[in-house]
Amino acid sequence: MTRSAHNILGVVLAGGSASRMGGADKGAVQCGGKRLVDHVIDRLAPQVSEIIIAGTNAYGTPYEAVPDRDGAPFGPVAALKAAAIWAGIQQEQFTHLMCVPVDMPVIRPDTASLLRAAGDNAFAIDADHEFSALALWSVQGLRHLFRSPEMPEAPSLRWVAKELGASAVQMPAPSGLINLNTPDDVAAFEQELSTSS
Repeated sequence: MTRSAHNILGVVLAGGSASRMGGADKGAVQCGGKRLVDHVIDRLAPQVSEIIIAGTNAYGTPYEAVPDRDGAPFGPVAALKAAAIWAGIQQEQFTHLMCVPVDMPVIRPDTASLLRAAGDNAFAIDADHEFSALALWSVQGLRHLFRSPEMPEAPSLRWVAKELGASAVQMPAPSGLINLNTPDDVAAFEQELSTSS
């Protein structure tokens, strides 16, 4: 863990129906000899002070699964709300959440530092895509936002980013950022791993 990881809670976003993956639990999908959730944890752990898995499955890891709370909005914003509440009731003084989707097995080892350097709230982009789910969020900002009576019924991550004034942070090229949404994506990534090893 680096100094910049202090007080950052890592959140693996592992909910969702994974319909494009044939309904399979993305976190449990094997790729390159290990599960996607393990790929993410291996890259996230050195950048944060603790990890939780936003979802109902802890995958046999030592980390706590934190499901969406009753009455929460749907999707990744519900996971953000549950994680922000979880962080707020811990004895550790978590100031930020760093979120990584479970289907994003490759992130740079300095992702947290790059996002944090941009301010309290930031998300990753590269030359081709916006990755609003790969982001750093202020716990205090999220909790204040989720108490707002003006929050829409089905808020998106883009709405959260706009409301919190999040910065878009360009990841240095080549970013290596990918989302594995389908079995074909997983097969292509596995081929890439075997080629590079």
